[in-house]
Amino acid sequence: MDVPAEYIVFCKLVGNHFRVISLAKWDEDADQRVWQALGWSKWSEWSPCSVTCSMGIQQRTRHCLTERCSGFNVEQRHCNQFGCEEAVNPLEMSERRFFHPAKEIWRRVPDRPTAWHLEPNSYIWLPSAQLFKNQKDRPFPRQFAIFITIRILNSTLGTILSLRSRSRQDTYLSLEAAGGETGDLKLVHAAASGTDHS
Repeated sequence: MDVPAEYIVFCKLVGNHFRVISLAKWDEDADQRVWQALGWSKWSEWSPCSVTCSMGIQQRTRHCLTERCSGFNVEQRHCNQFGCEEAVNPLEMSERRFFHPAKEIWRRVPDRPTAWHLEPNSYIWLPSAQLFKNQKDRPFPRQFAIFITIRILNSTLGTILSLRSRSRQDTYLSLEAAGGETGDLKLVHAAASGTDHS
């Protein structure tokens, strides 16, 4: 029996064989209902990453609500898998001129030391020379990686990240929250020849 990957198959053991009794389209709510039916609570939020670079661990937990549950109560995943060499965390920078409004006004998320609440019209502006100080001949490296962890509300609308050139304002790459019920993200690449959305 071929079943699409996004469906949950409910089976019943009959003798030495499983018999399919129903199918349900998979989503997070359906997944949670299955685990609750098996006696588990909801998963907690993921914990902060154990390190800021060079491979850390996050974990989340759940609790058994009955006398006995099948499965695990702790789940882990890797995070911040990039090396620490030349890694820069903009939120750890101290110069006030990079933050709008002033950094003192930004609010941290309780129990998450590396997380911040972003109010409307808040942003960090960073010249590439501040991020890549070892690139003497070429201020912006040919290869680099940017890691962003965000939680977007359905109503969120605006630019999350934008890479721009001072000399060519019509050329940029930006990641934007498109708003709407699903909280979609879109990648926008603008150049003199036109604009691409994906």
